[in-house]
Amino acid sequence: MQRRYSKPTVKDQSLIPLAIVAIGMLFFLTGAVMSVGVGNPDIVAVMQDLGFTFWGFLILWIALWTSQIVASYSIGLAASNMLNVNTSKGRALLTVTGSIIGVVLAIGGILDYFIDFLAIMSVIYPLLQSCLLISSLFENRNGLITKVGIGLQRLRY
Repeated sequence: MQRRYSKPTVKDQSLIPLAIVAIGMLFFLTGAVMSVGVGNPDIVAVMQDLGFTFWGFLILWIALWTSQIVASYSIGLAASNMLNVNTSKGRALLTVTGSIIGVVLAIGGILDYFIDFLAIMSVIYPLLQSCLLISSLFENRNGLITKVGIGLQRLRY
């Protein structure tokens, strides 16, 4: 399977974050000046009040799709790893399928159930974690877990 890891140099690791912070501060200050001038903190409303309705819509659309690109990439990568898909065409198909499912769920109003989902997870995760911890402690006590370096070689659940 193809791995996607970058190997940046020290120069890249220092200059890229500095450039991102500098550009972000420029955008922040520009938005702050416009916001103070109009008296509204919402950047889309500020652009509309200044007469730049198209640019306000474009900013909103780009902001939404930058988030969607990250979500689409994540679902494609996770699905291809879960289903052991190694081809570019298969990964692309899983990415598109996952994105379509996400958009359909968003349109269907899944956000209305998000707080309920978090409440259920707050009850289930501690129970699941305690079961995994106790199981791990008992297996380690009996010598069934072999340590390799920092990680663990095998866990049987």
